[in-house]
This record gives sequence, C-alpha cells and structure tokens, in this order.
Amino acid sequence: MIHIGSSFAKGGLERFPVRLAKAQARLGVETSVLTHKEAYIYQCARKLGVDVFGAESRAQMFSWLWRQRKHDGPTVLQVNANKDLPMAVLAKRFFAKDKVRLIYRRGTRAMKPKTDPYHRLLFREVDLFIVVSRFIHDNTLQTYKVPESRVLCIHNGVDPDFFGTKSEGKASLRQELGIPEEAFVFGQVANYGTGKCPDVFLKGAERLVLQQAQALPVFFLLAGDGPQDYRRELDRLAKDLKVSPYVRFLDYQEDLRRLYDAIDCVVLCSRAEPFGNVLLEAMSLKKPIIAARSGGNPEIVEEGVTGLLFDPFDVEALAEAMRRLLEEEGHAQRFGEAGFRRYLEHFRMDSCTRSYLEAYKRLFQKEPYL
Repeated sequence: MIHIGSSFAKGGLERFPVRLAKAQARLGVETSVLTHKEAYIYQCARKLGVDVFGAESRAQMFSWLWRQRKHDGPTVLQVNANKDLPMAVLAKRFFAKDKVRLIYRRGTRAMKPKTDPYHRLLFREVDLFIVVSRFIHDNTLQTYKVPESRVLCIHNGVDPDFFGTKSEGKASLRQELGIPEEAFVFGQVANYGTGKCPDVFLKGAERLVLQQAQALPVFFLLAGDGPQDYRRELDRLAKDLKVSPYVRFLDYQEDLRRLYDAIDCVVLCSRAEPFGNVLLEAMSLKKPIIAARSGGNPEIVEEGVTGLLFDPFDVEALAEAMRRLLEEEGHAQRFGEAGFRRYLEHFRMDSCTRSYLEAYKRLFQKEPYL
C-alpha cells in the first residue's frame, strides 16, 4: 500500500493519509507514504513511526515508484491530490497489470468540470474514486463525469489515541493567552483562508459581544496555518469590530490536545467544507459543535443533538447559536456527550480503516467493484 501526497499544506486533508497509513500498518498491511522531504506530512509520518520516503523532487518521487515495481504481491497506489495523479498513472503502467490498483481519494471540491481529453485519459486509469462525503460524491459525479460504480464514499475517522491520554487542562494554554480559566471559549481550528470564513467567525463574535450581558467572560480563539497577509487582515477586522480584547490568534498548533483543552466549543464557518476532520476531533474529545450547514458538515453534526448548524455567511444565526449554547443550561455538556457517542458509532479510525481495506480487497476480485 503506497500513499502518495506532495502537498505542503498542514490541513486535515494532508494529515489523514498519514493517520490512515498508521492504522493500516497496525492491522498488518505493508504501508508506505511517498511525499516531498520538505512537506509537512513527511515530518508527520516520521513522528507517527510510519514508513515514509521523502523525495527532494518530483523526479525522485517518480524514481522511487519505479523501483517499487519489483514489489511482491498486489499493490495499491492511493493519491490524494489531482497534481499527483499523472505520476501515479505512469507508475501504474510499470507494474504488472494484475498487480496494481490506482485509487484517487478525493477530499476537496472541484470548482470546474474536468471532462477534457487529458483528464478523461487520467480518470480512465483510476480504478476507484474514494470520496470523504456524500457532498464530494455528488461533486465528483457532476464535475468528473465518471461512472457512479467507480465512486465510493468512506467517511474519515479519528483514532481515539491520536491525542494521547495526557491532558494539561484548560488552564495551560489559557494562561499563555491571557484568558481566564472561568471564561467560555469558542474556537475555530482551521487554516486561515477565505474558504474557512474566519471573517464570519469574527463578525459573529461581534454580535455576541454586543448581545451578551457578560455574566460569563467570552473569548474567541482562531488557530491555523495560512498566508500572513490574510492573517493581518483578520487582525484589522477584529480591531474594526472592536472585539480584539476578546480574540486570540494562533499559528498552526502541533499539540492539538493542548489546543482543544483550551476550547469549550468548536466552531467551523466554512462555506463548503468537504468533510471537517476538526469536527470529528472535537467530538472525540466531547466538545460541542457549531458549524455552517454546508458541504459535508451535516453528515457529521446531528443538529440539536450533537451540535448546532447555521446557514453559511449568516452572522446573526451564528451569534444566536453561540448565545443559545451559553444561555441554555447543560446544552454544551449534552452536545459534547452525544457527539462522543456519535463518534464512537460512526467515526472511529479502526472502522474507517477496515472500510478502506475491504475496498482494496474487492478491487482485486474479478467481479466489478459495485
């Protein structure tokens, strides 16, 4: 099993294949990750003890794949980004036809149709498209025009041991950020980018601060990677909205457990989130959720049971959801407990991994996959 990913980003899309490779290795699958040596997932794989080859160029990645053609037994090549697909298609042709299958795992939305001859040729070599949500399933059919029989939805999962068992408590990071331990903290854990709509989060914060009687101190925490110029725009927006005293900005945090410990409710404002891994992480730690009703979010959040949904860009609705969570006694705890039960039933990493392995096995059967 070879996971191919050359993205330099630090989002959930990039982290998940490494987590999956780790889980597959625990089940006895010989698994490797092929990436760029400077990519974030290279360090992530090494930290998790996953077998990884870090190339210094795309040519070196291709050379490594060439050497794998002597691998004994069936091989699955799984790519996670469109830019890696041509290399994987060429590599597939080096293997014996009955020894390799190519999977394209789609975790992002295609904005434009990809039905030109070049993409049709590439997609013809893909044995199976695995998509992370029904939202991406429908988007794949609409923009790629591939047979539905070659598109399979497998929701992501989270390993219960991913964060470890050690918790420093909410006071640890809050002390560094000047946030009182008794305050209620809403946090958006997402890369800084317009698609994640951190501006909506800040505008919702403004509405809540204006409406809130301040019986309970409220703070707003944003953490992620992204362009510094956009980060500065957000800082100016917080000042213009007069919520800077209540807002804290953080860069990408390696210690996610410490970050989540400081947050009371996880908020995700993305306008078209394919499948928010951050929501799964929050549920696995019994955190209540407020999320935009967009993309794959409604497939994760059971509204009114595990969290609250609001219409994308509706700042007033976001503020009302946050106010409701603050004012209705026991809401946050009930959502957190229900979310944890939903995580155990539907989004555990071991269940997700077995679904992938079953898909691989069926690909090598002589009968059609579906």
